[in-house]
Amino acid sequence: MSVAKAQGLDLTVLGEAINAGPAASTYAQNKITKITMQDWSPQAATKDCYKSSKLICAAVEATGARCH
Repeated sequence: MSVAKAQGLDLTVLGEAINAGPAASTYAQNKITKITMQDWSPQAATKDCYKSSKLICAAVEATGARCH
């Protein structure tokens, strides 16, 4: 988003393009909305993000795959 903004692209249009493609997700949609509205308020505490990441890695590793 920062590169797009620096190059003069319309962030709303970029967000629509992202949300129409394979990168579309509820998370992306929420983040794009916050960015285009210049809402820089936090959505989650770092400790909660870390905990979620650890749970995801544990689930991945339980399948025999590796979590990088």
